[in-house]
Amino acid sequence: MDKIDLQILYELDVNARQPITAIARKVNRSKQTVHYRIQRLEENRYVNGYYALIDSTKLGFTNYRLYFKFKGLPSEKRAEIHQHLISNPRVWIIAPLAGKWDIACVLGATTINDFYSFWDPFLEKYLQFVQDYAVNIYSPVYHYPKSFLISSPNFLPPWILGEGERAKIDSIDWQILVQLSKNARMELVELSKSIDQTPESIALRIKKLEQKGVIRAYRARIDIGKLGYDYLKLEVRLKNYAVFQKLMDFCHAYPNVYQVNRTIGGSTLDIEIIAEDLQHMLGIVQEIGNRFPDAID
Repeated sequence: MDKIDLQILYELDVNARQPITAIARKVNRSKQTVHYRIQRLEENRYVNGYYALIDSTKLGFTNYRLYFKFKGLPSEKRAEIHQHLISNPRVWIIAPLAGKWDIACVLGATTINDFYSFWDPFLEKYLQFVQDYAVNIYSPVYHYPKSFLISSPNFLPPWILGEGERAKIDSIDWQILVQLSKNARMELVELSKSIDQTPESIALRIKKLEQKGVIRAYRARIDIGKLGYDYLKLEVRLKNYAVFQKLMDFCHAYPNVYQVNRTIGGSTLDIEIIAEDLQHMLGIVQEIGNRFPDAID
């Protein structure tokens, strides 16, 4: 990995659908060189795919984040719970955790009854193994580019999920979203074959989905662990709400902040950070404390 590789990763994270010629121009290298480097990044698993960042609230979903702390859980039962979560179509993200909780998952439900259709069977089957749990609603969620890749503050606007009204889409739009969520770099010709629409029609539909705010961005799935980093999360509860916007502005510009979540039922903000290790994260915590003295409880 060198500086050019990191710049290419950043460009793929900012807009994974941009053509290689555009990336080549930005990193000042030939199209052939950038194409080869992207292939190498994929082969070495620095990049594990590309996805469309979709605002599911525009499709009528509320996002719940569930946290679990288990007790006396044998490894085979943990694997069973993990598979139970994976197999449910409402569950979109599963993350093993270290610290306060053992696992987190993001669940999308269209109604409260839809939520309970997942929640009641899960508790009936596994509550005996759960020491503690929490349910939070996350909205809005602010996504930021991984600016740490280029060692620069972030100057781009955030991609915000969870604002605005529900969008009207049809079955063909749904098919496009499904395909782009699996591979955001899929060519229009390939999309047209899988959906049985002309490339021109699909291009127009994609543009409208972007304008409606359903598709917020196209991003690379980067393995930051291979770069020597890890994901960490700060649960922040304010005791002086007057600093809220200033804290948001700080997070917006800070290169190691990749996501900020406003929560209902949890802390004031969840600040999600990419850090080299715990010491690095503690340094970031100290920097936030110095910037906002007596503001964070």
